[in-house]
Amino acid sequence: MIPFAKKVDGIIVEDGAGCHKHWYVQRVYDLEEVRKLVWCGNSPDLNAIEPLWARMKRDTIKKGPPQSRADGIRKWNKY
Repeated sequence: MIPFAKKVDGIIVEDGAGCHKHWYVQRVYDLEEVRKLVWCGNSPDLNAIEPLWARMKRDTIKKGPPQSRADGIRKWNKY
């Protein structure tokens, strides 16, 4: 990530996830002179799949859970 960030003017865009906010991550960025632009989590501006999660959840719930372990394995292997 650091080499890429340096090629793009030293800016990384991240959401507020815990792993992104850890003090050690910021320390590494400071040492490497990489700036961080904090963006809101689940932003459709940065993640093209975000608008689809609700639809995927609806479609998955519609099918219902597998009735047995064997049924679950069979359905998994079908895809």
